[in-house]
Amino acid sequence: MFTRVALDHGLNRFPKEAAGVASGNYQPGAIAVNSSQGAAIWTIARANFTMTTNPDRNLTAKGAVMEFVELLSRWAHILSAIALVGGAMFMRFAFLPGAEFLSEENRETLAQEIRKRWSKVVMAAAGFLVLSGIFNMVMTMKTWELPKFYHPVIGIKMLLGIVVLLLASMLVGRSPAAAKMQKNLKFWLSLNLVLAVTVVCLGGFLRTHDHVKKQPKQETTVNVPESNE
Repeated sequence: MFTRVALDHGLNRFPKEAAGVASGNYQPGAIAVNSSQGAAIWTIARANFTMTTNPDRNLTAKGAVMEFVELLSRWAHILSAIALVGGAMFMRFAFLPGAEFLSEENRETLAQEIRKRWSKVVMAAAGFLVLSGIFNMVMTMKTWELPKFYHPVIGIKMLLGIVVLLLASMLVGRSPAAAKMQKNLKFWLSLNLVLAVTVVCLGGFLRTHDHVKKQPKQETTVNVPESNE
């Protein structure tokens, strides 16, 4: 049902692109339509539905599965980032100011209970961020022609992301080093939040490049003349 809505929505939103493939063979609700003008391919790789025509590509079962996996990976990456950044904002701007009205003993007890529960979310989000980030980067480099600024920016984004994950882990950890950092929780939360927002902004900047698909490499053959010996 979801794929049907996606394709029908795409055909309605992009009538010019769909005109080349709606030559009588298209039936509403179909996932892909082959016609003499090209093949209709639906993609949900971004926030909006898009419809493109490509005469050299058919949406095979393998291709549909890969597109769905890419979509799940992007969802996992975005939701994990929301959890970490949102959690840091809550701790910095809601929990710390609110906890100042508690006694030191009650404040420490509450902080321990929160860390005990929040640490599981941090570890899960960190794992999803790393795995989905690597997968998304590989697929992007494999699929698109990338501008020169892409690699330096993605490198900075990855380094800052590692720092953010390490700080988030330390702020919910139980080691002596973690306990020492947690005594100055306000400073480390503020620093981690600034770095996390910077990572998100860099990720948004990387999405602004022109999306031009890589052309498949064409094999060249060299004819060697036969010797008449």
